[in-house]
Amino acid sequence: MIENGVKLLLTCLFQVSAEAALPPHDIEHKIVSNSKLELQYIVDEGGENATMIGNLGAVEVTPLWNKGILSMIEIPPMGAPNTISIDMRGGRPLPAVYSRHSHLVGGFVPSQWYGSCTVK
Repeated sequence: MIENGVKLLLTCLFQVSAEAALPPHDIEHKIVSNSKLELQYIVDEGGENATMIGNLGAVEVTPLWNKGILSMIEIPPMGAPNTISIDMRGGRPLPAVYSRHSHLVGGFVPSQWYGSCTVK
């Protein structure tokens, strides 16, 4: 960890994902190993402010710091949260998991992405 108030730029690349469709749809799932998702985060180290930059633009997210893990929560207009957790304890690149909890057409269509982040 670095001192409070310093801004971090995290670039996260995810190349494996798991997706599902839940009732009222038929339950379906798949693992995709050639998927690609890139997200960037600007975070106040140890602070309460963060921004996620993705393919649809920039949104504010809420950072949570706990025992060397940085998690961030986004509440999109549809209401179900999206989260990322990044292990900040020294590995390079930093292991990360991104979860989307999309609620579309009356049911959940969740996905989870696996990858890593780098600090710039």
